[in-house]
Amino acid sequence: MSLVPVPVCSGCGQVAAVSISCSTCCLLCCGTCFGLTSSDFGGEARLLSLLSVRVCSMCSEPVPLTAPEQVEAAPVAVSDEGATDSTEVRDEVSVAPAAISEEVPTESIPEQTPTPAAAEDEAPSTAADKEIVGKDDQVRVPEPVVVKRERCWIHGKDLKLFCLQCDECICGECFLDAGGHMRHQIDFVEAVYKEKRAETERKLAALDEKVKNLKQDVVQVVKNLEIVEVAERDVLGEIEAVCEEAKEGIARLTGQRKRVLKIQAELPAKKQKLNEVLTQMVEKLPPEEFFKQQPQVEKQCDEISQCIPVSSFQPVEFEDIGWFQ
Repeated sequence: MSLVPVPVCSGCGQVAAVSISCSTCCLLCCGTCFGLTSSDFGGEARLLSLLSVRVCSMCSEPVPLTAPEQVEAAPVAVSDEGATDSTEVRDEVSVAPAAISEEVPTESIPEQTPTPAAAEDEAPSTAADKEIVGKDDQVRVPEPVVVKRERCWIHGKDLKLFCLQCDECICGECFLDAGGHMRHQIDFVEAVYKEKRAETERKLAALDEKVKNLKQDVVQVVKNLEIVEVAERDVLGEIEAVCEEAKEGIARLTGQRKRVLKIQAELPAKKQKLNEVLTQMVEKLPPEEFFKQQPQVEKQCDEISQCIPVSSFQPVEFEDIGWFQ
């Protein structure tokens, strides 16, 4: 067995099809005890006036939330014989245009027909103005945008209400429909729009503040990037200086080794030539001269023999250089 909460009127004690809560005494009342008649539930306009009332008739006079300029025309009084009171008809007709004019204010500007003389005087200035406009950019005042109100796809009425439970726009018939949004919490579209618009604006403002803080962080990031680039240039400069110094040392040491190797490469040819000269000289000398030159020839032979190394030359490898220690 399940219990279903049913609204009961605090005045008459009967089950209310439409319950209304008073903002002063916080009691649930039916439409009759609240001070309304059955004709108040006949249309959307009556429903809007019903939603604008927050205080029941037992507490105080109801205070409407809508603007005082919205005047609602009274129905035409009809007598039992079918005749209408002309005075009441005139009052109704006179009230309706006033309400329309207050809801949608318009400015009426009387049209002035210029005289022929005035038209002739204004013609040159108009041509001059056209030339100026042709040279400069035209400044156009944007026309007011007319927002077309959407209608309910079920009842064809304007969506003037907003169901907070279903989070969608509804019309008055949707609220009165027993199977729709009858017992849901509703409010006017304009009020909900202002609240949600304010909430979105607050979020956008918070996002804007975060973006500003991010811009400040970006400034610091740019400074850090400049510092890193300067450090990179300094380190690369030091590396290039060390490499240049190493290149100069390597070139100097390799030059010394190359000169020694070149001398060693030319040594056999020079010694061979000296040996041939001494051999020819010994062969051409007579015995008397040979005895005189023999000590000098032997001395030169000893010098040549000392310049020639005893062991043969070994091939030099890259590892043997030892980076020219």
